[in-house]
Amino acid sequence: MSQRIFLQTLQVQWALQRRGLAFDQCGLIAWSTHQKRVQQLLNLLTKDAPAGYHKVRVDLLIQADKELFTVMAQEFQMSNRRLTDSPSPMEEAMKVLCADPRITMHVLPLPKSVAAVFTTENDSAGEASAPRSVIVLTLTPHGLQLWSKERLRFRPIGKRQVVQDIAEGFPISGAFLRVSLAVWHVGIRALSLSWSAYFDDCTALSTQQLAQNTTGCVEMLFDLLGIDFARDGSKATPFASKFKTLGVEIDLSQWSQGEVLIGHSADRRNELSSVLQGLLQEGEISNKQAESLRGRMHWFESFAFGRVGSVGGVLVDPCGMFRAFFGAKVPDRITREFSRMSENQIYELELLPVWISFLLWAPYLNNCQLVSHLDNDAARSSLLRGVGATAAAEQIVDLATGLEMDLQLRLWYARVATASNIAEDPSRLVFDTMQAGGRVL
Repeated sequence: MSQRIFLQTLQVQWALQRRGLAFDQCGLIAWSTHQKRVQQLLNLLTKDAPAGYHKVRVDLLIQADKELFTVMAQEFQMSNRRLTDSPSPMEEAMKVLCADPRITMHVLPLPKSVAAVFTTENDSAGEASAPRSVIVLTLTPHGLQLWSKERLRFRPIGKRQVVQDIAEGFPISGAFLRVSLAVWHVGIRALSLSWSAYFDDCTALSTQQLAQNTTGCVEMLFDLLGIDFARDGSKATPFASKFKTLGVEIDLSQWSQGEVLIGHSADRRNELSSVLQGLLQEGEISNKQAESLRGRMHWFESFAFGRVGSVGGVLVDPCGMFRAFFGAKVPDRITREFSRMSENQIYELELLPVWISFLLWAPYLNNCQLVSHLDNDAARSSLLRGVGATAAAEQIVDLATGLEMDLQLRLWYARVATASNIAEDPSRLVFDTMQAGGRVL
């Protein structure tokens, strides 16, 4: 370590220790808790980086420290807690956020060279010898670096090299999220796209005049990065003022008046209306019909007050017959806890039914070979590795792994497409497709 870096590290350590003393004197964060975080950050400077990566720098520690308190402030704004409450909410938040992916991503080793280079020629007459304008895009787990240089020779990069370099060295779920964020960042910074980061869907907004141009930009970006995507079919819909994404329908037809409508699709509304009309005409309802209607109504009404977390699962025997199933709304206190620890609680909600199924069906599963199908890659990879990306996910994975050992399961976690997932309906509290005799929560 050079003398300059040593002095810089020492100054940062002293500054953090002075802050820790101030927090301790004010009763906001105990000295031991704060010092544990300081030591955790400083230890990162001495760790060797994987091959092809730089060691963590002091400026990255400062960035991660700032992000921790930024996220903490944002979460406090959305809660009713005060800094003077007991126990101290700041101390509790620091213990949780130290392992939060939004913080830890800032202190991951950076790739030494992950770059895509784009060049443009100056076509003006008489200026053929002028230097080319070169734009260099460097993708890292922390975002996108964009700058221009002159007289830089163009060096082509393999189609999939950028994506592979971003993902290399990270766990599967972390790599997925980082690739998604990096591609989104490239679209925002380099192409000025107005679009969402990919999770289950990737939604882009455009004016009518630029719709074709936007489509071309997105497709060429995916092709340049070697990302496979749907070019036709239900997942490759053209631009429209009304579209479906992540299970809801969004209507932008009144955008110019400052109005955006979000709700159920016409097919979903007509389907529910048809069921209700049929029951009214019959004048009676069976237990099975009432159970199915309850699930449909609950799912339909949940959009009035925000999406309600719900989970479900199906147990299938070796002959392909349903043996049991469940579906349930996740209690509000649990979904609030998931939201506090994670920006997107879908990840935790995909893990939860695995543990519930082990718990419910233990008598059927004891000492057997089992294949568990999930339609979420982040959740599946966490179960395979035995490590969760958030505190809540870590607890769920630990519980599921514990039951796996207790039941002596020989387990395989497999991927199933959402469209082929038979647990999709129970997870939405719709049970009419399940055979009689299933177990319902």
